[in-house]
Amino acid sequence: MSTETGEKLASLQKEPLRSAYEVIVIGSGIGGLTAASLLAARGKDVLVLEQHYLPGGSAQTFPYRQYRFDVGPKLFFGMDGSRGNMRYHQQVFDEIGEYPELSYYDTYYSFLHPRGVLRVTGSVEAYIDQLVAAFPDDEPGIRQFYAVLEELHSLFMEFPNFPLDSTSGVMSTVLQARPDKLARLIYWSFVPLGKLFDRHIRSRELRAIINAEFVAFCYSDIDDAPAVLAALVLIERHKGGGAFTKGGSGELARLLVRGLQKHGGRIQYRTMVQRIIIQNGQARGVELTNGEVIWADYIISNAGVVNTFGRTGTNVPVW
Repeated sequence: MSTETGEKLASLQKEPLRSAYEVIVIGSGIGGLTAASLLAARGKDVLVLEQHYLPGGSAQTFPYRQYRFDVGPKLFFGMDGSRGNMRYHQQVFDEIGEYPELSYYDTYYSFLHPRGVLRVTGSVEAYIDQLVAAFPDDEPGIRQFYAVLEELHSLFMEFPNFPLDSTSGVMSTVLQARPDKLARLIYWSFVPLGKLFDRHIRSRELRAIINAEFVAFCYSDIDDAPAVLAALVLIERHKGGGAFTKGGSGELARLLVRGLQKHGGRIQYRTMVQRIIIQNGQARGVELTNGEVIWADYIISNAGVVNTFGRTGTNVPVW
C-alpha cells in the first residue's frame, strides 16, 4: 500500500459516520466483505463495521521475523478461472475488478499417520495409489468408493455454476437438468458419506483420516456430511487444484476491502455493534457501543448466529 493511499484511508477513518446507509454489514470476515464489495460494485451505499483493527476475521496473517503465518485458512479453491470447475471466487473478482496473486504447489498438504505420509496432490489417481499402498487390504473398496465419488463429481459438473444471487436463475438451471441425473444427485444428498464409506471400506484408520479432512474443511464429520458434498471436497480438490494467496490469507481480505472502497463503500475499524435495532419485525439499524445509532435499509451480519441474534435481543440456545 502506498503512503498516499494509506494517508487517504486513515483520513476516511476520521470522517464521522453518517446517520444512515443503504446497507450495513456487521463484521469483516470473508463472507461479510464478499457481500459488501459485491453490493458496492452494484451501486449500493455500503458501510462495514468491524470491531478489530484488521479485516478478514480468521483470514488474517501475522509476521514473525522474515516469515508470515496464517491465523486461519491457507488453501483456497475456485480462485483461478483457468483451473477447476468451482469458480465462485473468480466470479467475485471479476465483478469487483480486483485479483489476487496466487501460488501453486505440487502438494497441497500432507497427512502423517502410523503407516506413513499421504500427500494430497493434483491427481485423483495418484492419491488413490497412495491410499492403496497404505491400506492394501482395502484396495477394491477404496477404488469402488472413489469411483462413486468421481461419478457424483461428474454429475455435479454437468450443471453450470449456479447464479448465487438469483433464485429464479438457480431454478432455471435446475430445470434444465436431466431428471434422472438430478434424481441421483438428490438421492446422494441424503446419504451420509460415512454410510457410503462403510459400504466399501473396512479400515477404521482410513475412516479417521477422511473424517479428519471433513472436520477441517467442512466443520462436519462424515456421518453428518452428505456423500454428494464429498464429491466436491475429495475430488474437486484434485481436478481443480488448490491455490495459496501470496502474502497469506490476509491478502484476500485486503483485496475485498480494496474492491469495497473502489466502488464507494466504507469500512470502519475498532467499531463494535452493541445492538441490532428491530422495528416491526425487521432489522433497521444498529446501535454502537458509544451509543451512536446508524440506520439502514438492510442489515447483513457476519458476526455468527449467537452474536447476531443476541444483539437483536433474541435468546439463542448454545448447543
